[in-house]
Amino acid sequence: MYAGPSAAQQAAEATTYLNLDALPLGQVFLDTTQSWSAGMWSSYYIATISSAAKAMVTVPMLIGSGTAQSGQTTSPQAADGVTNTPTTMTLAAVAAGTWDTCFTNTFQTIATARPDAILRLGWEHYGNWYPWGGAAQATAHKNAWIHLVDLARDISPSFEFDWNGAATYAGYDATTSYPGDTYVDYISVDVYDTYSPWGQTGWDVGAVNFITQGYEFALAHAKPFCIPEYGFYPTAGGVGGGDDPAWIEAAFNWIEDHASDMGYAMFFDSNSSNQSAFAINPTGGAALAPLLAKAAARSAARLAGQRMVGTGSHSRL
Repeated sequence: MYAGPSAAQQAAEATTYLNLDALPLGQVFLDTTQSWSAGMWSSYYIATISSAAKAMVTVPMLIGSGTAQSGQTTSPQAADGVTNTPTTMTLAAVAAGTWDTCFTNTFQTIATARPDAILRLGWEHYGNWYPWGGAAQATAHKNAWIHLVDLARDISPSFEFDWNGAATYAGYDATTSYPGDTYVDYISVDVYDTYSPWGQTGWDVGAVNFITQGYEFALAHAKPFCIPEYGFYPTAGGVGGGDDPAWIEAAFNWIEDHASDMGYAMFFDSNSSNQSAFAINPTGGAALAPLLAKAAARSAARLAGQRMVGTGSHSRL
């Protein structure tokens, strides 16, 4: 479960809501707008990834403000991660090692807390909403991914890597930028209740069509398929189904039906722009909570005493 930007507090609320001692998988996002210094790492990040049975850290490839699909941002700090000089940061420079000091410090911080963490680098790059995403950045993203995986493995060989690019969006088939099986442990895609007419039909037609490519791609590469984010989506502008118990139950049932091929799936319990939190969607949350609690309890039991440090194997949650 992703427990929102106030991760420690919301993770505690989620475990209480689901009647669990701890989350089987906790996820934190590193803030793309913070500096490379301690500002990126708040204590609640460490608390969340330390307390969960398994941890995921979603790591941006670029820091600072930048235009979507541009392959660059303005980092609030220079490449040394210390000098407070706004500096242009590009995917090409990341792949070339220019920003290694910043990423090394970040990976070392993660490894100190959880040397077996799953790292989701440059997520959702099939989309057209992040600076590292879109067709124009396909090669640059691939090259940066390979370099960052090598860098992270030098720090902790037990890190695992979730390639969150197994989809086609707006005409861009992101699987064409796959970095290769050597650099990937999990293959994934995110999905929300944004497919009209929503409900059961919205899942069966829209959502399943969207994730099937990634699911089949993962099977073809003998990798566990994952859904790092799934959840409700607000009705504003006619985009989402809102508090939609039929959709969320259909999503959960699909995940359960395909469990043998999956590494994990993570409900996005967040009150940010996605507005997917249990508290905002009480009817859907009430429908999902007992299902999620049972699944989470099974996962926690499988993971109890079985941290994956040094095994080199996948943890199926």
